[in-house]
Amino acid sequence: STTTTSPRKVDRTNVPPCFLYLAESTIEGGGLGIFSAINIPRGVPVAPSDVVIQLHDLFPQKPRATNISLFITHYAYDGQETGGQYEGRLVYSASPGVGMLSNGHPALYNVLPHVPEVDEADLPRTTSPGAGAITHYHNYSYYAQRPIEAGGEVLLNHGENWFREREAKGVIRPGTLEAAKKELDEMKSKGETNSKKHLRPVEWLVENGLCLDNLREGRSKIPNAGRGAFAARSMLKGSVVAPAPVLQIAHKDVLQTEKVKVMQRSSGGKEMVVKGRQLLLNYCFGHPKSSLLFYPYSPGVNLINHSPTNPNVALRWSTSNQHRGKDWVDNWSYDDIEQSQETGLMMEFVALRDIHRGEEITLDYGHEWETAWNDHVRGWYPVAGAEQYTPSYVMDDVVTLLRTEEEQRSHPYPDNIITSCFYRYSEGKEEAQNIGGSNQNPSKRETAVVPWKMTRGLFELNNLRPCQVIRREKGVGKDEKQVYYTAVIRNRYGLKREERIPKGETHIVTRIPRMAFRFTDKIYTTDQHLENAFRHFIGIPDDIFPEGWMDLA
Repeated sequence: STTTTSPRKVDRTNVPPCFLYLAESTIEGGGLGIFSAINIPRGVPVAPSDVVIQLHDLFPQKPRATNISLFITHYAYDGQETGGQYEGRLVYSASPGVGMLSNGHPALYNVLPHVPEVDEADLPRTTSPGAGAITHYHNYSYYAQRPIEAGGEVLLNHGENWFREREAKGVIRPGTLEAAKKELDEMKSKGETNSKKHLRPVEWLVENGLCLDNLREGRSKIPNAGRGAFAARSMLKGSVVAPAPVLQIAHKDVLQTEKVKVMQRSSGGKEMVVKGRQLLLNYCFGHPKSSLLFYPYSPGVNLINHSPTNPNVALRWSTSNQHRGKDWVDNWSYDDIEQSQETGLMMEFVALRDIHRGEEITLDYGHEWETAWNDHVRGWYPVAGAEQYTPSYVMDDVVTLLRTEEEQRSHPYPDNIITSCFYRYSEGKEEAQNIGGSNQNPSKRETAVVPWKMTRGLFELNNLRPCQVIRREKGVGKDEKQVYYTAVIRNRYGLKREERIPKGETHIVTRIPRMAFRFTDKIYTTDQHLENAFRHFIGIPDDIFPEGWMDLA
C-alpha cells in the first residue's frame, strides 16, 4: 500500500491557525486537558469526529494486568453508551480524542456526545482481507452543550457518582463535588455561560499548547484499509502533525480473548471456547522484543494508516514540555512501567515532508507488521457462512415493515440478526397490567402488558435491548398511516438490576412505533469477532524504543 507525493509547495506564509489545543488543565490534578481557541456556539462539534473501539470481556484480574485496570477505571466508557453492548458480555468503549483526553466537571461540563455511525467501510467479510481489522464505530462527535468561549476548557460530564467514588478513594480532594456545584450557582447568578476559572488566554495556548485538530476522518484510498486520517490544513516538514499521549498496557496477553460460542443445532448445539485477540491490539504501538503495548488516544491518530514506501509522518517521543513521561523513557525499566499506576508518556507524529490539506496521513508501521499483513493477505479466505451474513445497519436501511414471530418461521431474518427496542423496564413496570399474577408478589407474575411511551432520554443507546415482535397493526383515525407493533421485551448482558425483567415474567409492550426498533447483531457475530481477522500492533522503531523495556530480548 503506497501513497504519492504531491509536487506542489506549501505556502509558508499562509499556514492556517489551530483551533483546538492540548495543554495543562485548569482542573486541579487534572494533568492535560483540551481547550478551544475559538468561540464555539451551542450545538456545534467541538472537535473532529473519531472512532470508537469496543473492548469485550476484559479480565483485569489476569496476571500482569495492572495497567488494563487503569485503562478501564479512568479512561474507558461503559459500552452501552456507544451502542457496543452486543459486542460481548461485558463491553468497554475506548473513545479517543475528546472522550479520553478531556477532563470532567460535575457541574460545569460543556459537551455531550452524539451517536456514532456504524458500518464496515467497504471491507465486507466475503471479499476483503481487512474485514474485522478495523472498528465499525466511527464519526463519533462531541457537541457543545453550552457556548464555549475562546480559551475555554472542554469538560465532560462523568456523573456525580464518578466524583463521589474518587473523593472516597482520595483520588480527588474531598468536597470537590460540592465546590463545583457552588461554582455553577455563582456563575448563573452573574449571568455567565463560562467560568473564568476554566479559561486560558488564547495567546498562551498558541505558545504552550499542542494542536489537536490537524486530522480529519475520511475514506482511505489504500486497499483494504477502510477509513483513514487526512490533513485538515497544510503542514510544514518537521512540524508536529499530532501529539499522541499513550496509555501503557503491561502485557500483550491481557488483550487475549476467550468467548463461549454456541454451535449450530446441526453441530449438536454444544458450547465451545474460541480464543482470539482484542481489536484494540491493531491500534496499539509495540515492539517485537517487549511485552509492553502503548495505546495512543488523541484525535484522529487511530485512523493513520500504513505506507511502507512513502509515509509522510514518522513516530517519535514527544519533545514538548507537556510530555511528563520523559524520565520514563530515559530511566525507567520494564518493571517500572509494568507496575506503574500513572500516566504521562507521550509520542508525536512528525511531518517528513510538506503535507497539503486533504492528503492522507500515513506512517511506516514497520517490517514485522508489513510481513504479518502480507502473510495474512496471502492466506486469507472468507469464513464459512460469510455469504449469509447481513450487517444490522444494512437491515435498518432496507427493512421498513417488521416481521412477526410467526412470519419469521417461514421467512426468517439472517442468523446473525435480532430485533431490539428502545425501552426502559424501570418505567414500564409501574404501569403494567398483570395477567396471571399480582403487583403485590411480582415473583409470581406470568405476563405483564404495558403501552410504549416516549420519555426523555429514551433513545439513548443504553436503553436498547432485545425484543421479539409478536403482532403488527395499523393505527386508526389520524394514525391510520402509522404501523404499531407489540413485542416481548428480553434481557441482555450489561443491564442494570432495575432494568432486568424478573425471571418468570413475560413482559409485553404494545403500540411500539417503528422508530423505536433497531436491528442488532447477535453477540459475537460482528466482523471484529471473525476468527480470521488480522491482528498486529503498530511497530515502534528500534532506535527510539528503550532497551530497558525489552523484556523479550
